[in-house]
Amino acid sequence: MTMFQGMQTEQGRQHAERMRAAHSSLQQQWDGLHQQVTSIDVHWRGPDAEAFTQ
Repeated sequence: MTMFQGMQTEQGRQHAERMRAAHSSLQQQWDGLHQQVTSIDVHWRGPDAEAFTQ
């Protein structure tokens, strides 16, 4: 009887590529969101804006 233990290497490579693509997409979304939030003081001023940034 032969038993296989471990993963299929090609499936592992494909999964790793999907993870890299997902990371890239999330990083782009994070960068855009971070830019919008950090530039909020240009458009939003006052006590509410100050409380939000603290």
